[in-house]
Amino acid sequence: MPRELPELKSRVPLYLGLAVAAAAAWGAFLIYATNEERANSSVVRSLTFQLRNWPAVKEFLGENVKIEPLVGDFVRIKGSINMLAGRIDVQFPVRGSKARGTASFTSIRRGKGGHFEVLRWKITREDGAVLDLAELDMTKPLEGLDL
Repeated sequence: MPRELPELKSRVPLYLGLAVAAAAAWGAFLIYATNEERANSSVVRSLTFQLRNWPAVKEFLGENVKIEPLVGDFVRIKGSINMLAGRIDVQFPVRGSKARGTASFTSIRRGKGGHFEVLRWKITREDGAVLDLAELDMTKPLEGLDL
């Protein structure tokens, strides 16, 4: 005796859900990978070396100045580094023994084969005080500066 076959439920929602999950995972990986590329670049390493060793920065933020991690050892570097096009614009959180803040660095290269020109290199503490690193002689402490 023939009988009706049961209706199959549509699998479209399942496929759409899998596609959305795959796209979200791919996007998260791209964000992570590009951030790691910036965090491990020679530019960011050079900037953190300067922050750790300049006397004025030690006076402004305290000893042991380093990039403040977001979670665990994961640091978040905002901005972009494009050495071939001659554009660097990064911001990252920094922390010392006395204070924390945000370091901002912007530099451009005018023309091929030219030198990079620093447009912005500063630290903004959480209390609003700003240390303009581009204008300082970094071998000296902050004597006489209004903070």
